Amino acid sequence: MDFESLLNESVKIHGHLCPGLALGYRVAKAALRELDAERPGDEELVAIVENDSCAVDAIQFITGCTFGKGNFVFRDYGKHVYTLHNRRTGKGVRISEDYRGFQNDPRYPELKKRMDNGEDVGAEMQTFKMEKASAILAADEGELLKVSPVTALPPPEAKIRASVTCAECGERFMESRGRTRQGDVASDLTSINSVRSNIIAAQRRRDELWHAGRVHANDRTGNADPGARRQTATITLLYPGVRGLAGIEPLPGCRVGVHVDLANRARCW
Repeated sequence: MDFESLLNESVKIHGHLCPGLALGYRVAKAALRELDAERPGDEELVAIVENDSCAVDAIQFITGCTFGKGNFVFRDYGKHVYTLHNRRTGKGVRISEDYRGFQNDPRYPELKKRMDNGEDVGAEMQTFKMEKASAILAADEGELLKVSPVTALPPPEAKIRASVTCAECGERFMESRGRTRQGDVASDLTSINSVRSNIIAAQRRRDELWHAGRVHANDRTGNADPGARRQTATITLLYPGVRGLAGIEPLPGCRVGVHVDLANRARCW
């Protein structure tokens, strides 16, 4: 495999050479070697990346693992960790960045500070980035990466699912990304936006009562005035619950309440 050509093509796709792209190139090169694999045309390989940095562009291009094919999984952990599996052989490898070459280099924080203060440091920053990218490309693998085998099973292959029409927004979506609301099928995004709308409505109603003098500042629950009892927006979601809202995900059939108090906090129960 001509890795030099793959690097040049990765630069064209990404738009420029930078330290992140150089790191992704080194990760992809090591992964293909460890998995004893060539760049596949389908889903023979699968990659799990734990950041959305420049590195992932090189990994997608060189390994053939892409979002569009469904064999590229993004987990937003903010770590330079990359796990790749070869479905044909069962091999897996976990690769993490361990480069310390520029760890204590004072140039980047100084350049960043000057840039934040409005100074034009573009040329100096580009010089620094190219120096770092070149160092990453030339570094010994043992100084740059930690490579270890993985025994866990890879994620399942991507499935093609039917599309259905959202009863609320009228747009089509993948059937596995929807839920039933009052007998109609709605997309997850539409349902979550509906929840947010109810929260906003509850906040506005609370503010109206506040300005009307019906809620006292020392009553955080809104119970000062019997006519201004707790302002509550309650939404019943049949399936699968509100993913990501206040960190909860109810089981099918659960009831989700959204209560907005005077401290402007949205609490789910």
